[in-house]
Amino acid sequence: MTQKSLFGKFMELFLKQNKKSGGSTLSASQALNLQNAYVSDKHLPDTHELPSYAKIVKQLYSLKPEIFNAALYYLQKIALNKPEETEDILSALKLCLSPKSKISAQNKNQIEQTIKNIIKSPKK
Repeated sequence: MTQKSLFGKFMELFLKQNKKSGGSTLSASQALNLQNAYVSDKHLPDTHELPSYAKIVKQLYSLKPEIFNAALYYLQKIALNKPEETEDILSALKLCLSPKSKISAQNKNQIEQTIKNIIKSPKK
């Protein structure tokens, strides 16, 4: 008999119906145990494969203007000095301009200007 995967075990517990209440028989402790079993070393994302600027992009959503300005500055510097990452940084910046983004209008204007600066600058 083959061993069930963690997802299979979870779905088996989740889909069982309590005959009296008609609800799931999955208790809070069982759900927590399943979640802890999944979040182990083998399921964590491989962070050494993330680009160097991944954490900086998150800082564009900061409410503190100093953090936002520093993040934008460093993203521009990386884009200008590492041509292989320019397109990815531009796409991340353009994603910040989407209407669903929680970035202020003033910050979006700064991002637009940075995009223009990156595109206009000569490639190394």
